[in-house]
Amino acid sequence: MPLTNTDDTTEQPPEAEPHTADGDVPDIGTDIRVRVIGPGLGGRYKVKALSPAVDHPLVLTVRHGSAPPRPGEEVDCWVFAHESNLCLLTANQRGRQPISPTMAQRYVAALDVLDELTRGDGTATDNARDRLSELKGMANRILRRDQADWVDVRRVLGSPDRTRLGLLRDLAANTNRALKDNDLDASQLRDDLARSGWAQALAEARETLQRRLAAMAAPETENAPAAAVQQPDQKETEPVTTAEARPPHGRYPRRDLCTRWRPRRPPTAPARNTRRYAVRDPVRAVHRDPVGVPAPGVGLRIRKHLLAPTTGMERRGRVAEAARTAPRRVTRR
Repeated sequence: MPLTNTDDTTEQPPEAEPHTADGDVPDIGTDIRVRVIGPGLGGRYKVKALSPAVDHPLVLTVRHGSAPPRPGEEVDCWVFAHESNLCLLTANQRGRQPISPTMAQRYVAALDVLDELTRGDGTATDNARDRLSELKGMANRILRRDQADWVDVRRVLGSPDRTRLGLLRDLAANTNRALKDNDLDASQLRDDLARSGWAQALAEARETLQRRLAAMAAPETENAPAAAVQQPDQKETEPVTTAEARPPHGRYPRRDLCTRWRPRRPPTAPARNTRRYAVRDPVRAVHRDPVGVPAPGVGLRIRKHLLAPTTGMERRGRVAEAARTAPRRVTRR
């Protein structure tokens, strides 16, 4: 069973871009300076190429939210896509970023996974499926034109058209699915890779990225010995007091004769006891509650006023002595 899709259920690649062998159609990513003629169909603008001269019809697209160009204005733009009978230009620089070193390492591993699977007996490494997903993502980012480095990735792969990119995407996806089902046939994968025509292109793309990584690492290697040289340790000199640093009044304390003068911090006063009553220890006898003496603040209160203490009452609970004689009986009239 071939690993390339032949049924109509999968997503078919968009229409093939026009052939770019002739000099009339500029390649994707080419810089062009144009003059705006006027508005066109679908929110686009008709332009005329100034440098370099291009006879192929050109259309400028403006990103949503950007200021529209004025007729007669000269704009620096680049070829964003090829349509059936015209070239689509844009002034937005998104998509033209170079491949970063981190992504270059991931791309190198992804470009080599198909060759490893065809050389072996169908036994994949632990990260083979991840590398196949990365290879599929390389094709998708060119087809969708939605990543920051898709133009550079397209050039590394040899500037393929959309039909070939669809074949690479399907080959990586179907191989990944075969590895998941443990049903990979190495001989069949070898035939499908040769039939798609991607074997040589993937090898050349891998070599190109490896040369880039080596060139990026060369300056770091040259600067490494210079960075490794350490300066001899220098002793820290004691600061010398100058005339401007002297205190305005008085003289230096003896211990500060050879150091920079620092004003003394004023002594802090001990914190006052803000509590009204002293804290007593319930265990020590001297701190226990006094016997026979009322505690401070104990008494009769009316609201917030403390009344004067009363004298002790008589033993029998009376205020004064009892009357000497009982009162006489009142006679009725």
